[in-house]
Amino acid sequence: MKKIKIILIIIVSLLLLVVAAASVAAGLLVSPHYSASRSVHFSANRELVFEVLNQKMENIQEAATGTGQSGPMWTLPDSFFAKNRIWAVEIKETGSGCDFTLTESGEIHNFFSRFVFRYIIGYNFAIDRFLTEVGQGLGENFNLVPGEKVDFD
Repeated sequence: MKKIKIILIIIVSLLLLVVAAASVAAGLLVSPHYSASRSVHFSANRELVFEVLNQKMENIQEAATGTGQSGPMWTLPDSFFAKNRIWAVEIKETGSGCDFTLTESGEIHNFFSRFVFRYIIGYNFAIDRFLTEVGQGLGENFNLVPGEKVDFD
C-alpha cells in the first residue's frame, strides 16, 4: 500500500511538472505585446456614454487622459501582470444610440502570465469587466458573451 502511494505521488508530480513545463514553453512563444478590442452598441446617446465613461475612469487611480486619432485615450497604471497599458475609445453615433469600441494594448513580460492571459483568462478580461460597469451606469441590461460583438438592450 505504501509503494502504491509513493508511485501515485511520483506520477502526479511528473504530470504537474509536464504541465508547468508546457505552460512555460507556450508562454515563451507568445509575444509580450498584445492588443484586445471589444465593440458594443448602447441605446444611449454619445454624450451620455461619454459622461458615464468619464465617471468610471475617474475611479481608476492614476489613469492619465489623452486624445488619440479616433477619440479619448487613457494610460492605465501598471498592474502586477500588464505594463504600458493604453485604452483607446471610439464612439460612433448611430440612429439607435451609439457604437462603442474599447481597445486595450500593452505588454505582459512574465512568460507564465502571458500563457495565462492568452490561453486561460483572455486579453478581454479587463475590457469586459469595464464595459459591464459602463452598461450598468447607463442602466442597460445585457449579457456579455466573450469573443462576440455584444448589443446592449
